Amino acid sequence: MNTPAAWSASQLAAALDDAAPRHERKAAIREAKKRRLTGEWGNWAQGDVQPGALGEGWLGFVTGAYSNAVFTVLVRLLPNGCAHLAISSPTAQPVQRREADRIRREIVGEESALLDVIGPDAEDGFDHLWVAPRALVDRLGLHL
Repeated sequence: MNTPAAWSASQLAAALDDAAPRHERKAAIREAKKRRLTGEWGNWAQGDVQPGALGEGWLGFVTGAYSNAVFTVLVRLLPNGCAHLAISSPTAQPVQRREADRIRREIVGEESALLDVIGPDAEDGFDHLWVAPRALVDRLGLHL
């Protein structure tokens, strides 16, 4: 099998497609695991999502999507200035704290804070994170 030395996000997505041959999906998962360990995620590709395009519930309010060679992040902006990030990875491993913080900084920006909200286990294949503007965190009296 001819496996690319450096997979792009679009190559990984194509290989992970359910219609792709099993050996290609397995190779893409191995590549994503390797990149996750090394921290070499690649550049973020960004796309806009039309409201309602992804379905009902919280998915209906997603307005942006980001993807690199390791993670896909759906973004839902809330009226209070917070962002809901739904993160998935072909590795099917939970997002680690350091990874979540890096995703927050790279997608939302340095002037934000990652909020740990622990709810019922999500069964939708995503890790859910909330990011708040630093000013909102300060108004809540949560000094970082």
